[in-house]
Amino acid sequence: MLILSLIVLVLVVALALLLKNMPMKSARRVWPVHAKKPLSHVEQALYFRLAKALPESVILAQVQYSRFLGLKKGAHNPLSILNGIQHKSADFLICDKSLTVLAVIELEDASHAHRSRHRSDAAKQAVLKVAGIRLIRWQVSDMPDAVSIRETFTSTSSSNAALTESAEL
Repeated sequence: MLILSLIVLVLVVALALLLKNMPMKSARRVWPVHAKKPLSHVEQALYFRLAKALPESVILAQVQYSRFLGLKKGAHNPLSILNGIQHKSADFLICDKSLTVLAVIELEDASHAHRSRHRSDAAKQAVLKVAGIRLIRWQVSDMPDAVSIRETFTSTSSSNAALTESAEL
């Protein structure tokens, strides 16, 4: 009985030591990533112009549509609809201080000239129109300055402007 107890004790200690020295896979995994800025240089420039022009607003960048669009009750094929919007993101979301969405700003570069982007851009425009959210498109090659941005928001805030604008400022 004493020998059996010693064998069990030795096995328990050996097992404990083995488990203690086992590497934890997730803790020791080498992740092949590095930190980077969340906005490109052009997006950063527009962000700071927006912040200067609209100090009373909250400006959010790279926001997924699923964060500010919800499904109406009784929507048919809700998974298909969610799948259609969850991979779309707004370059900039302009909100008031209560975080009510005032507008989506899309910064368009040469990639928007491709046919595949036309469908995606049209889908964004359609879904935002249905949700009653204003869409403003600005070309990277002709980004507005802070004064023009301010005018865009003040000239249409008192009137019922079209929900989609393509600004050639």
